Amino acid sequence: MDFGRVRKKLANGAYSNLELFEDQGTRPAKRVWSSINVGTEIYVCPTGETAEWTVSDFDVLVPEYVTRDGGGDSESFPKYSHFS
Repeated sequence: MDFGRVRKKLANGAYSNLELFEDQGTRPAKRVWSSINVGTEIYVCPTGETAEWTVSDFDVLVPEYVTRDGGGDSESFPKYSHFS
């Protein structure tokens, strides 16, 4: 079944959500933004629907072995410092 058909069925209420398509045991995808701006984010899709959310808090993970100039021991596995 193609994505367009699934989207139409979701819109018509044939599926309550996409959970039935999930592979059990699969880790959720990690979303990475190359730049993040703390504040309100707005997304407008081509059909005119909008989504708005506010980023108010996030965690910063810094590998301990990385130095100010970006160098470090590339052989060691990074150990992360947690700031929130």
